[in-house]
Amino acid sequence: MSFNRFVRPTGIGLPSPSEAQVIAEATMLGLDALYAHGLHFMRVLPQARGVIIDGHQIEIPMRWVKFGMIMAAIT
Repeated sequence: MSFNRFVRPTGIGLPSPSEAQVIAEATMLGLDALYAHGLHFMRVLPQARGVIIDGHQIEIPMRWVKFGMIMAAIT
């Protein structure tokens, strides 16, 4: 599952990595609590995406919060 929120108020910086993790965990719980309970936090990665608006390249900073699925052992 992937959730992207690219809209944020202008002039507000990115959350810290720990704040981003809390936001991501709460968001995933709100979207699908059963699925979210099987996730394991891995890391927070900084990244930037670029868009072109009226011929000008705009860089959009973001944080990717990565989770892995906890799989039960198959016996």
